[in-house]
Amino acid sequence: MNINKGIILAIIATLFFSTSPIFTRLATELSPSQVAFARMFGGSLFIAIFLKSGTKLLISESFKLRYLIYGVITAFHFLFYIWSLYYTSIAHSLVIIHTAPVYVYLYEVYKGHKPTMSEAIGTILALLGLGILLGFQPYVDSTIILGNVMAFVSALCLAIYSLIGRREKNRGPLLPYTFWLYFISSLVLLPAAAADFQVAFSFKEISALIGLALFPTALGHTIYNASLRQIRSFYPSIIATQEVTGGILLGIVFLSEIPTIQTIIGALISLAGIIVIVYKSQSS
Repeated sequence: MNINKGIILAIIATLFFSTSPIFTRLATELSPSQVAFARMFGGSLFIAIFLKSGTKLLISESFKLRYLIYGVITAFHFLFYIWSLYYTSIAHSLVIIHTAPVYVYLYEVYKGHKPTMSEAIGTILALLGLGILLGFQPYVDSTIILGNVMAFVSALCLAIYSLIGRREKNRGPLLPYTFWLYFISSLVLLPAAAADFQVAFSFKEISALIGLALFPTALGHTIYNASLRQIRSFYPSIIATQEVTGGILLGIVFLSEIPTIQTIIGALISLAGIIVIVYKSQSS
């Protein structure tokens, strides 16, 4: 297990992840399913370009069902993430989604990992911060609540996605794996995208879709999956929580979306709890 390499890869992936909410907000004239489909299909096309000539992409019979399940989980993560940004703020969406490491950790405990006091404290802090962020907003309506629920579903799918990526580390090369992951998820999303098709393809929307496919997907998620092959899935998912900070900062700069004091406090407490978990786990 190459911890340093895995951590560096996870940090690079997180930098690319931070661009995702900005590109998504620039494409809101399109439906969420349309954006999710374009992101995943475009991501698979970029991976196909990155692949060396002659690389085999055929899937064996034993892999087909497993990859289909992976594709469905990946599709749900991206669809509900993108959908959430249509209803709630960048800060809400990202902080909720990046509680995923807590669910990864709970799974590891279920599989036999013995929790420590610091891990318990970190988990409580992470959930407390989330409660502050969601419970003390000056204005929360049913639309924001719906967006938060969508972000929560996306978080659960992200936790499963991270565990899957670690599981597949010895089962084949990275790029063919991510190609099929993105391509199959795009096929899962295609019916919804076709049913909700909206013609609003200006230069802004096209640029946003290309940006989504390239930076947070073909680069960000592929590098993230590379990090999962180096270290426990818990660590990359923890590092990826810093997408919250990056996304909020980019939202301030490019979208003038200023987070409230309550949002900042809740986000910092939640992130502090998650950082406590990973720091103590790594020390031990």
